[in-house]
Amino acid sequence: MMVRPLILAALSTLVLASAAHAQAEGPRRQGPGAQAMWEKMDTNKDGVVDEAEFKAARAEMFKRMDKDGDGKISKADFPAAMDQARTQRHAEMQNRMFDQLDTNKDGFVTADEFAAGAGKGFERFDRNDDGKLTPEDRPQGKRN
Repeated sequence: MMVRPLILAALSTLVLASAAHAQAEGPRRQGPGAQAMWEKMDTNKDGVVDEAEFKAARAEMFKRMDKDGDGKISKADFPAAMDQARTQRHAEMQNRMFDQLDTNKDGFVTADEFAAGAGKGFERFDRNDDGKLTPEDRPQGKRN
């Protein structure tokens, strides 16, 4: 059936484009989710994702989406599979964000820790380093 190769191609393109975009923007503009995704795909930890690693990540993604293990994802099941993947990514991102804010690792984020995190966020968004957030600081172009 033609749907399965198209879905796999779309997912592959999305994963690779997201990772490539994250790498191209560099560490300052890279969010924790993109970095985590890149690190997960880079299984040998050499700083690059080769074709074998990319294919392995794609195969793992398909495996998670193929709930009944029959080697197919139905069109009806696809939205639920994408929602589940999105929910998992959001939970992972929220945990990473909390861990970054909880600098003393006591399981709580104080007002001081939260404010310090806001300062780091400001620096990340202030792309031209002028101490202000202006329209020029907004990301340009499509985020794939």
